[in-house]
Amino acid sequence: ENNRSQFLKTKKNNLYLDAYNANPSSVNVSVKNFLSLRIDSKILILGDMLELGDNAKIEHERIIKMLINENVNQIILVGNIYNSLKVSDKFIQFENTEKLSLWLEKQRLENSNILIKGSRGIGLEKIVELL
Repeated sequence: ENNRSQFLKTKKNNLYLDAYNANPSSVNVSVKNFLSLRIDSKILILGDMLELGDNAKIEHERIIKMLINENVNQIILVGNIYNSLKVSDKFIQFENTEKLSLWLEKQRLENSNILIKGSRGIGLEKIVELL
């Protein structure tokens, strides 16, 4: 119940929620572990890694480069840092959780396995009820 490495089964999806802390190494490990699971319909929702200082842009770009060739259904990036980066059409970007929530209300994300990973300040735990 603390938004750290929780597995939640909703009526529509399986959620892997880790929305308490995010730094380059924890995102890397979480994403690689999630991608290694033998499950179908994978979606990544990644929030900004906060408090990285001058390295913030470079570290977010590294995560994007790591994901560019991965075979997943969707990759959603949330936060001012991710939103400021130029990315391919493979990625969906939102500047904040509120805009993501509006988008999710119109989507039919069902029968999916969704990793939700981001720093606490992004507030990704707010989207659980929509999934």
